[in-house]
Formats: sequence, structure tokens, C-alpha cells
Amino acid sequence: MRCDSDLLERGFVMGRDLDTRFSQLLETIAKHENTTVEMLGKTFASNEIENRRTFYPQLKQVLSEQELNIAEFKKIITNCWASGSRFDIIQFGRFTKGEDAEVLIQTLIKDFPQDDAETAARIDAFTTEAVRLGYQDKKGSPNGSAAAALCSVLLTALFPERFVDYRQSRWRDFAQKAGYDISFPATGSYGQGIVWAGQFAADLAETRTFKRTWNVEYPLWAVAGIAWVLPGLKLGEINHMPGINEDDEITTLLRHKKQVILYGPPGTGKTYRANNYISHLNAHDHKEFVTFHPSFGYEDFIEGLRPLTTDDGTLTYRVEDGIFKTLSRRAFNVLAERAGIEGRWNESESIPHLDDTEKKELLKTAPEVPFYLIIDEINRGDISRIFGELITLLEGDKRYCGENEITTTLPYSKEKFAIPPNLYIIGTMNTADKSISLVDAALRRRFGFIEMMPDCSVLRSLPDDNDNEVEEIVDIATDALETINERITGNYDRDHQIGHSYLMKVRNAGSRDDALEMLRFAWYHEIIPLLQEYYYDAPTRFNEVIGSRFVKLSQDDRSFEIRERLYGDDFLMAVEALANGNREQGQAEPDE
Repeated sequence: MRCDSDLLERGFVMGRDLDTRFSQLLETIAKHENTTVEMLGKTFASNEIENRRTFYPQLKQVLSEQELNIAEFKKIITNCWASGSRFDIIQFGRFTKGEDAEVLIQTLIKDFPQDDAETAARIDAFTTEAVRLGYQDKKGSPNGSAAAALCSVLLTALFPERFVDYRQSRWRDFAQKAGYDISFPATGSYGQGIVWAGQFAADLAETRTFKRTWNVEYPLWAVAGIAWVLPGLKLGEINHMPGINEDDEITTLLRHKKQVILYGPPGTGKTYRANNYISHLNAHDHKEFVTFHPSFGYEDFIEGLRPLTTDDGTLTYRVEDGIFKTLSRRAFNVLAERAGIEGRWNESESIPHLDDTEKKELLKTAPEVPFYLIIDEINRGDISRIFGELITLLEGDKRYCGENEITTTLPYSKEKFAIPPNLYIIGTMNTADKSISLVDAALRRRFGFIEMMPDCSVLRSLPDDNDNEVEEIVDIATDALETINERITGNYDRDHQIGHSYLMKVRNAGSRDDALEMLRFAWYHEIIPLLQEYYYDAPTRFNEVIGSRFVKLSQDDRSFEIRERLYGDDFLMAVEALANGNREQGQAEPDE
């Protein structure tokens, strides 16, 4: 028998991770079925579940009688969908012809063991004997899987809290899609497979997500119904995350801070990383993207007054919600629905008042339905003006349901507002625009920060199918980028380096010509213009960085101009000279 410590360990391993992953699977199914997660409990696999609800109680009654009524037994098994295909029923007919079948069934169920190892051994013994009594395929070979399926049906009817009707491929597929962490037994034992499937189904049935969606008397029968329907859906890959997502650095900061800023020079992949982090979300309304700029204000972000002309020509003003307030309301309402709380945050109303019990439930459920706001170029806006009084509410303990919850009254609508606990903010910040040392102290205290600097190793990790000629150009481009960044760090600062993403298309090129063209485009249309911006008033330092093959200084060194563009191998040789650290090699002849 499993000891308490084993159960506690399994519970610890599964815990919230299984609940979160199953929730993600259901959201994927709901999107595929064009419905909601809540409706899945009423419609998804409903026929399979209903068939089990109808015939398993009948089967239990027949099996519990002192003498097995073979005719009734055969009738129930024939009508129970879990019994398998038409050919499985033919094998079942052969199995039940002789008296040995009844004896074998009684041997299986009498004094049934609680210990998993003993259970698996008894199932294997039944399967072996059932094969002898009639479970063979059309060629006469043993069909142990069909015999094991019959055994699982009998045990599911008798012990609905421990077993499910079993087909190995269906349960392994289901477990993989649900992100189940306990591996399928590698022994090849049907008994161990049936025990494992029962454990998986029981663990899944204990998750909060399942209980909310399928409120049924025999939950394992519902889990089995899902397992039977799931393989027929083309869901694609399910991306499972530990907690929130697999980017552990962002995840850790979001758990502690609720908001994080990715900062670094231009082109280091900050926006890509932020978008990639939330790419697992299927529901569009669980995420929003906004770019801050100097004219972006509180009225755009939280709420503001907008002019409205009535039918008679009168000019009036109405309060219009901004992107953050709108997303906060959506996040709260989805969270409340998931937690089984009736209160909703309707438009033009204050955030609902909940009692302590409801708030605890809301807080406990929050990690299951994360919402994200990505703020690109966050340092280009006036943070104090945009967030206003809400800057204090960003802190985790001051959010709705937090230990030190703060609810504020908004200035235009006069509504009570708080930030829900399941709303996370990911900002990106170019240090070339503003150094992190200049960021508002209030913002720095409330955000976690992750530095993202140029990473040339990303460029060097070429796809396996890339040819050597492309690799040669990538190596030259990467060496040149490293040289440029070393010089920028030396004569300017590290915040103005050039990011590796400018050269990613070179890395992904399919041929030498494509790679060279991609490099030339990035060089003349992205890298040089960026350097011109950095060094517009420092011509000699600009020349130190990129060399006189690409820039021409005036005679008094007080101005510069970009030299005529190079093409083909002439261009590549000039970049290679720069990559080698030799500013003069390949230098253009002075103009006459």
C-alpha cells in the first residue's frame, strides 16, 4: 500500500503545476472547439462520459452478484463504448464462451489488493489467462492490450476512485498534453500501465481546474471520457510552463515584483524576449502591447475625458478608459470566474467589494490565469505622469487581495480602482535613449530589472543545415560587430553598443549571396545610421569606431560624411578588415 509520505511527495510534485498545465490544455481545447473552458464541462466528451455513467453502475451490479449472469454481462460490455472496437467485442465473445471466464473474473476481483505492486501483478495474471481464453488477433497472435482493456473496464466499474478504462496510447498522449510529470512505466507490464493511468486520472481529478469544470459524482469516468476524445483533436504543440513560463529569470522576478523591465542597447532582443515569454497564451484578450512615447499620458493609460458631440450639437465630455484600466478589468473578471466568485467588475463601476474568504480564493487562483501588459520603450514616456497615483499600487502586497491592499479613487470617473493580482507588466528599455541610472527612483523600486547586452554567441550558433559559405560571412559579420562594440565601450559607453539582432537575418540566410546582401543591408541601413546618431558631434570618435573605409572626415576633423557604398566582395573585404581590428587595411584612397 502507498504510504502517506509517498502520497505527499506525489502531491508536492503534481500540485499547482499540473493544475496550471491542465488549465492551459483546456484553453487550447476551448480555442479549437470555439467555446469557453467553462462550456467544456457541459459539452466536451459528454457522450463518452454519459455512456460510462450509464453502463458502469450496471456492470458493477452484475459483477457484485454471487453468480455472474453471463448474458447480462455480455450485453453490458457490448454496449459500453470503453470496451473497444467491434473486433474487441468478437474476442470478448470467444473469451466468455467457456466457464473458465467466470472463474477468472472472480479470481481477479475477490479480495482485491490495495498495494500497487500486488494490483499490477493480479492484472497481469488476468491478462495472460484472458489471452489464452480468447483474446487473440486475426492471425491468432496474443492480443494482450485488448485483454488488459477488458480488465480495466471491470476494475473501473468496481473501483471508480482508482481505475480508468485503459488504452496505453490514449493515456500516454493525454498525460503528455497535460504535462504530467510522473513517467509512464517502462516495464511493458499492462498492470503497471493501468495503475499508472489510474494515478494520473486521480491526480488530474484533484486539480482545481478539473473540479470547477467537471462537477461530477465519478470524476475519473469524466477524465477517461476526455482521454478517449482528445486524440481526435489536432491541437498542435502544447507549451507548458513551470508556474508562468519557462524563462526562469523573468518568471522569478514576476513572482516577486509583479513587473519587470528588460533593458539594454538597441537590437539585443528585448521586445522579442518579452513577446516570446507570453507566446503560450491562446486567448488574445489575456495580453496587450503598448509603446510609450513622449505624448503618451495618464489619459491614454488609465482614464481621461474625451469630447463628445450630442445630436443637437452640444459638446460634452465623457470618461474613457485607458489600456491599463481596461486590461485590469478583464484580468479581474476572468480571475473571478475561474475562482467561482460571482462578483464582476463592470464598465463605469468600481472594483467589486469581496469578503476575506473570496479574496483568499482569488489570490490562490491568480497564477492560473495570468494577464500580461508589454510596455515597449517604457523609458520614452513620462512614467510619473502616465501612472500617476497608481505607481504605488503596482507593488504586490498593495494590489487587490494583497496583505496591504490599496484601493484608490480615480480622478475623472470617481470609481474605486485596484490592480488585480494576476496582472503582470513586462517593459523594455533602450539604454541608448536613457541610462538605467536616470530611471525614476519610484519605478526602479517597484520593477525588477534584467540586463540584455549584445550576445554574439547567438549569431555563431548556426542552423545545422547552413552551408560553409554562409558560415564564413556570419563569422566576419560577428567579428566586426564585436570589434565595433569594443570600440564603442572604449570611447563612448557600454549602453550604446550595437545589438546582435541586427545581424540575425545574416545568420538565417539560405545562401552566400543572400547572407552578403542581408549583411550589406543591415550595415548601411541600420548599423551606420545608428552610429551616425551616436557620434553626430564627434567625427573623430566615429572614425575610430568604424574606420575610414566607411566614413570620411573633413580636413579639420570637425565633420564627416559616409563614403560611397561598397558592393559584393569589396564590401565584404572592408568589413573583414574592420573585423580584424585593422582600421587602415582596405582603406579607400584619399579623394583627389
